Amino acid sequence: GIENVIYQLQSESFLRLRLGIALDDLNMRPSEKYVLSPFPKEYNEEIDLVINKSIEGLEYLLDNGVTKTMNKFN
Repeated sequence: GIENVIYQLQSESFLRLRLGIALDDLNMRPSEKYVLSPFPKEYNEEIDLVINKSIEGLEYLLDNGVTKTMNKFN
């Protein structure tokens, strides 16, 4: 996980791009219970949208830097 990345780099100075995995706080459960499990097939369309938006964000980040990207996507 992220702790291993920090350990390997010996630094916390790196960009972290995060994707949400819950619809709201009311339905949150401990992430270790489901975050590594396959998504149910009923969510495939939403997953595709998130993946495409993530690609757009990464491309924008590479072209425009962190500040502009945060302003556009947060």
